[in-house]
Amino acid sequence: MRKLLVLLLLSLIFFACYLIPAIITPKGNPKDIRTLQDLGKDGIKVGIGNPDTVCMGLYAIELLEKNNLLKQVMRNVVVYGGSCSKTANLAALNKVDAIVGWRVLHFWNPDKMDFIPIKKSASEDILYPHKYSHLHSGQKGIAEIH
Repeated sequence: MRKLLVLLLLSLIFFACYLIPAIITPKGNPKDIRTLQDLGKDGIKVGIGNPDTVCMGLYAIELLEKNNLLKQVMRNVVVYGGSCSKTANLAALNKVDAIVGWRVLHFWNPDKMDFIPIKKSASEDILYPHKYSHLHSGQKGIAEIH
């Protein structure tokens, strides 16, 4: 019980926002990707963040592992992005059919990317908290949640 209270207090202190996992595709979703399972189909080119240096990449690995899709999807990973923005650009520039990332990435370039929600049950119990949110010019408030 004490541990639960400590975790609750820490969450009140550190969690100002959270990131929602999603599959990001080039605009129009040309390969008609709808689920994580689709990322393992033949002919699908997938990009993820470098799991050694990008938390989004490590999250993708854990998400695929949790859903028993790691081996199936990893054979389709053709590139590792060096940052969140570089990974997002893979979809925006049509370099891959999909990336595993955060839903907010779509809003960076909505005219060039679409997002497919990942079922909550597929991502439960995987947590990567952010202590703060970066503000970009024109944003209102501490974090804009889409």
